[in-house]
Amino acid sequence: MNAHEALTSAIDEVGRARVQVRKSDSPQVRSVEERQFLKAVALSWFQSRRPVVAADVASVDDLAPIDRPYQVVLDSTERAAARPTYLESLEGAKKGLTALQARLLG
Repeated sequence: MNAHEALTSAIDEVGRARVQVRKSDSPQVRSVEERQFLKAVALSWFQSRRPVVAADVASVDDLAPIDRPYQVVLDSTERAAARPTYLESLEGAKKGLTALQARLLG
């Protein structure tokens, strides 16, 4: 897997996570299954995708705009966090991922 593929996969995962969070009308993400899914999305970035991408960036600091929202998602899975918290963080992660992808391709 190269950095472009890792970023594309991460963008797809974030998209699926956003759809999942929007499915319910409840104000908080309470179900264990939903929280486990969101935790898996965040861990996938940190454990699988990030190391591949980090090898292709000039500085690890370039990953901070992506790491922060993923960390919020990961931290939020430990409690019944509000859906807007997840949605804002996932949107932030997507923006960071797409910006980095554009920079690496350009």
